[in-house]
Amino acid sequence: MEAVDGEKTARPHHHTTPSPSPFLFTSLYLTPISIFQSRNLNQTNWPALSSAAITGLDGTVWAQSAKFPQFKPEEMKAICNEFDNAGTLAPTGLFLGGAKYMVLQGEAGAVIRGKKGAGGICIKKTGQAMVFGLYDEPVNPGQCNMVVERLGDYLVDQGM
Repeated sequence: MEAVDGEKTARPHHHTTPSPSPFLFTSLYLTPISIFQSRNLNQTNWPALSSAAITGLDGTVWAQSAKFPQFKPEEMKAICNEFDNAGTLAPTGLFLGGAKYMVLQGEAGAVIRGKKGAGGICIKKTGQAMVFGLYDEPVNPGQCNMVVERLGDYLVDQGM
């Protein structure tokens, strides 16, 4: 595997049930996806995201940007329930950090998309994690979706 600066590095070893740790953050930093090269979750200047996070399916934060909203356990539970039972959030909306998003067409069991004013949210579920991306104007939803879903696909490819 080649690091961002061109040096060879060992392929990161992922445990069956990764814990929130700097190791996970480091392994994500070394992703081959060009959008994530030379970026990390503490840099919120990704052109397509205003904030981002990766959590376990239990809501444990593995990595997050400084501006990612503080969420409530019941919000995370409702999001997980939407992945298991698509359509449950449509009547009430998706809440994250107290902000309400109108749920848009996603991919049942895999991707949730939401809209709030000129911004929105995309959440990609993997086998062990959820990748969250929030965006604001002037970013269009497709840009955010691409970033979040590519990182989610990378995690799936890594067995996560």
